[in-house]
Amino acid sequence: MSGSALAKNGNGGGVSADLSPNRTSVSGFTVTVGCDSTTEALTGALSVYILQPSGRLLSIGIFNQTVTCNTPVSDQIIPVTVNAFSGLTFKPGPATLLIRFVTTNPTTLESIVEETGSRVDLH
Repeated sequence: MSGSALAKNGNGGGVSADLSPNRTSVSGFTVTVGCDSTTEALTGALSVYILQPSGRLLSIGIFNQTVTCNTPVSDQIIPVTVNAFSGLTFKPGPATLLIRFVTTNPTTLESIVEETGSRVDLH
């Protein structure tokens, strides 16, 4: 599979991650990305989202980074820090992790989109 991005799962089926003391960011996990600069663009856009409901509120955080594609493809391990939207905080416990990686086919100029999700355990 080209243009792939995956989070490293822990033994419990979810990704383990660390909350900042003020609970406005989540770190302590990585995303593995692999893309081919011959069949895809020279770079790709990695976005990582964390969604966590709490009552009537949905806390949302995002991480964005440009990734350089290589030939031959080699996995790149990207350390991730997801920052909550202004005014929102996370709490310890489960949340939803969404990963999106977008590159472009250099021949057709069509977007190549890979998306995956996982549970993330915030502590």
